[in-house]
Amino acid sequence: MLQNRVMIEELSQFVIGTMSEIDEFRVFPIHELRNVKIGLLRMDSTRKHAVCRYHRGVDKNARNGTIDVRSIDLHPLVLSEEWRSYARYLMFHEYIHALGISNHGARFKRLDSTWPRPEDKNLGLDFHRFASRINFKWTWKCQSCEFSTNRSKRSNGRYLCRSCNSVLVDVPYHSGS
Repeated sequence: MLQNRVMIEELSQFVIGTMSEIDEFRVFPIHELRNVKIGLLRMDSTRKHAVCRYHRGVDKNARNGTIDVRSIDLHPLVLSEEWRSYARYLMFHEYIHALGISNHGARFKRLDSTWPRPEDKNLGLDFHRFASRINFKWTWKCQSCEFSTNRSKRSNGRYLCRSCNSVLVDVPYHSGS
């Protein structure tokens, strides 16, 4: 836990330092980002890699900047060395939201495009696949046609094979299967 805190602090300092060197951010109170609480998402989150959470009742269309932000939460797996560059980009992306730009419109995209390592943005799909593999607990298998798919939850007989319409059977997931 303490190790995560240290990594989060280093990550935050790096990203804030990077943002302060980008001309487009000179009009924003970058120093206020140091006050934003950084937390972690649940380990089983696979679709959401980071999120900027607002205080209850905040109108996202009439934001006042970092004062409206409750926290920024990152997926715990992005704190590993393997995903460090993606974590930096995620923090940058969420800090743009924290500065008062809640939607992904033209202004947001223009600011987001200033990240100095554009290739970091493309790591999202790879990270999704990586996080999904870790969270697989079940393989849904068709006993008629060999179809199978890995999932984090049991099917309990509720799903049919898309090829032959047979009921999919739950089998505990093994990384080699």
